[in-house]
Amino acid sequence: MTNIDRDELAKMLKNNPDLGLDMSNLVDDSLTMSDAEAAFDAHWKRLDGPELVKEYTFNPSRKWRFDRAYPLAQVAIEIEGGVWQGQGHANPYRFEEDCEKYNAAARWGWIVQRFTPQMLERDPDGCLLPVIEFITLREGGQ
Repeated sequence: MTNIDRDELAKMLKNNPDLGLDMSNLVDDSLTMSDAEAAFDAHWKRLDGPELVKEYTFNPSRKWRFDRAYPLAQVAIEIEGGVWQGQGHANPYRFEEDCEKYNAAARWGWIVQRFTPQMLERDPDGCLLPVIEFITLREGGQ
């Protein structure tokens, strides 16, 4: 299997329009995690989501944290950066660590919603409204 980066893929799609593939989802991923988290927070506030805890530590002995969490409903949100560069959460070692973390969270009753910055940029309402609705339902609200 050959690995290609996002720019190479965009060039390949542009030079081969007969493939019928859509390039619109190849967005600029130059956002830093702090930019992505700030954008997430702004969209969450705009959608009137419940107050979240930032960098919530759900396992102090392992120092595992969620980017954002609503502990009362055990709902966590992770913003996964570096997926297009093979960095961050896409690094093979980091990916395995994340698998261990997410599996443990599931065993302890947490629901983890994972988003890339690009997903949140393309369709913030489509990503976040279902999470807000789920938190409301899990709390027993209407």
